[in-house]
Amino acid sequence: MKQICLVFCEGETEEAYLDFLRNTYQSPIKIVSKVEGADINQRVVDNKAKSLRLSSRDKVKVFLMYDLDVEAVNEKLKGIRAELIGSNPCIELWFLLHREHRRASISSAECLRKLTSKNDCWATYKKSDLSDAQKKYLLTNVSKAIMASKELKDGDNPSCSIYKLIDYLKVNI
Repeated sequence: MKQICLVFCEGETEEAYLDFLRNTYQSPIKIVSKVEGADINQRVVDNKAKSLRLSSRDKVKVFLMYDLDVEAVNEKLKGIRAELIGSNPCIELWFLLHREHRRASISSAECLRKLTSKNDCWATYKKSDLSDAQKKYLLTNVSKAIMASKELKDGDNPSCSIYKLIDYLKVNI
């Protein structure tokens, strides 16, 4: 039985982070990232799973990695049989949680500004690209981000449930 982790995401930054996770957790688990944007629906998810030609013995876990700052997309996500690992307002919140706890509401622009404001590896951050130093920082501080995320309520601003994917990968390696 193969472990397949199928992750749908909305943007290139999420895809870059998923590629990082795929390389970090080299294992029988395969992460398939697919950038679908706002066009995500149950049919798209089912068709992608079918196109992988999975065996009936394979264990497939489907995740949706989306920013939760667009209500119209959120409504679509609710109708899909998959685990939502959303960030509100954006994935950069997940990166920021590796550095600091966050409880007050934050906009995407403010999140990006706070992430890049210190003179550290994040000062040179560019969406859709993670440097080696940033990847090392994410690995080193993932426990801090997981703890901070678990203190937040899913769907609220701020919130981030990407830790659910990390937990799944750790258990299923």
